[in-house]
Amino acid sequence: MHFGNEAKSCLIALRSVLFTESGGNSSRTATLFQDIIDTALLPSMKSSLWKTRKQVAFFASAFAFRHMFVLDETQIDKLQNAISTELLEDPRVEVREAARDSLFAFLSGKRREAFTAQTELKFKERFSSSMTSSVSASSVASLPQDQISLIQRHAVILALSALLHSNIANMEDDPPQWLKKATILSAQCSFDVDPIKDCAQKAFAELKKKLHQKEKFEKFKRAFSEREWDETVCAGFEYSVSYMV
Repeated sequence: MHFGNEAKSCLIALRSVLFTESGGNSSRTATLFQDIIDTALLPSMKSSLWKTRKQVAFFASAFAFRHMFVLDETQIDKLQNAISTELLEDPRVEVREAARDSLFAFLSGKRREAFTAQTELKFKERFSSSMTSSVSASSVASLPQDQISLIQRHAVILALSALLHSNIANMEDDPPQWLKKATILSAQCSFDVDPIKDCAQKAFAELKKKLHQKEKFEKFKRAFSEREWDETVCAGFEYSVSYMV
């Protein structure tokens, strides 16, 4: 237990550290980064202490963001995949939510498109396999309610929530295809039970804040078909005119 607490404290401190090349030796730096990932970060994601796993999520995010120009794509992919498969499906909800927040450092550019596609596959596997094409509260009620199934579905909406939040600086533009897909899938998740439903509602609450002006909201709405929007409004937005300014 003492070792675990020390490890957690070390991870907290290291979040602000910037690892730089020594004497221009880029090969040595690349090896250092790989060692940090393989011998420190990835094994710590399997720690028996949930607080350590939570701090690893935050450290991995800070580490990737502060070294985004020196880490190669393989290293970034390895970290992102570990977070989305290990920590986003952790038994502790605190760890899962930390993993969602840590994904912000990874979801930019084409990574959003790829991550949306991966998340959609998980959605179809965990939400749609036993449901009809029309998503409703009654069809979601037929889904498994055991703890593992709930955690797996919670991981899906957490991933979708990370995607929605990652677009915070781009709400002036027409929503790209990946954002439309993430919005529709998030809306369908809102039919589920807590914590999936609660996470979906919070994700839409954040979207409401970004689309607080009526012009932004109308532009966002026009990007969807009538059928897509009806599903989104019923399940997620429930927008009122009084909310817009």
